[in-house]
Amino acid sequence: MERKLQQRYDNLTKAAFEGTTYQCGVTMTHVSVITEIPFPKVMPTMNKIETNFFSSANKIYCDIETTSLHKDEDILQIAATSETESCDLYILPSKSISPASSDITGLTVIGKNMFYRGRKVDTHSLKDAILLFVKFLESHQPCVLIGHNFHTFDFPRIIRAFELTSMTDHLCKNTLGAVDTLPLFKKAHPGLEKYSQEHLVGLFVKQTYSAHNALSDVKSLQKLYTTVGVSNQQMS
Repeated sequence: MERKLQQRYDNLTKAAFEGTTYQCGVTMTHVSVITEIPFPKVMPTMNKIETNFFSSANKIYCDIETTSLHKDEDILQIAATSETESCDLYILPSKSISPASSDITGLTVIGKNMFYRGRKVDTHSLKDAILLFVKFLESHQPCVLIGHNFHTFDFPRIIRAFELTSMTDHLCKNTLGAVDTLPLFKKAHPGLEKYSQEHLVGLFVKQTYSAHNALSDVKSLQKLYTTVGVSNQQMS
């Protein structure tokens, strides 16, 4: 029974995240809530982005960190980077951070203050953070959001945050769409041991980084993306 439970837990965790990156930080109490990742209430129409659009679109690498694996979790950090500048926003959550997520992200909240590995960081309300994120996207439009495991995890939660702040139209206005690098790398490089971003960066870029900090994640993904050399056709 223990082996069956462990196998079920491993399969669910792999389905929810990229590879085995998160397994050590997830407790068995979360198994029942990661079996299904919820879709946002209003999902924008999904269409394939034509190859020629990528020649003029700005590539924006994006990542988030969240309070837990629950389907109603809050975004704690959202980061994005372009070729010229970065956006790094910490969001004061409306609920407590699970111990597992705190161990993974290094983020804790005491009262009205948030700390990253013991260092106090400036925080925003969700509304203010989304407004600042929109301002960043506006300065780079038209753009395409790029993230690892983006379709399954990050993008639905970003859309939900835009819905909660009544800003969905601004997301659709400023972005052509999104590219998920997880299936992209699986198709371009089949047979690898695993496809977590941390493993891919170590394999192709020959570097280590502070994984599960959103800003570090996007900068490392940008290095990975440019090092490997992804064509517009592959992006499309």
